[in-house]
Amino acid sequence: TRRHRAVHCITPETETTAHYHWLLARDYRCEDAEVDELWLTGAPRVIGEDVEAVEAIETVLRRHPAEGPAEINISADAGSLRARTLIEKLIADDDR
Repeated sequence: TRRHRAVHCITPETETTAHYHWLLARDYRCEDAEVDELWLTGAPRVIGEDVEAVEAIETVLRRHPAEGPAEINISADAGSLRARTLIEKLIADDDR
């Protein structure tokens, strides 16, 4: 079995900006420059599409600051939603 793993780390900078760091590791064709180039050019393009989507979402959220649009979550969001819950709890505990 051939595998690759991607790590995405988003670090907030301001209220509306963040730094997006990513890392990819693979266990196949590690000495193949063609595969290196595929990942080095393809991954930033895909991540760029993600950034465009997030920026579009941010534009919508700014139009509805008080109530915000309805949030739609899918099963793939479970980990992020759990992390959000834990962070909110840490913030609430810190405020005590």
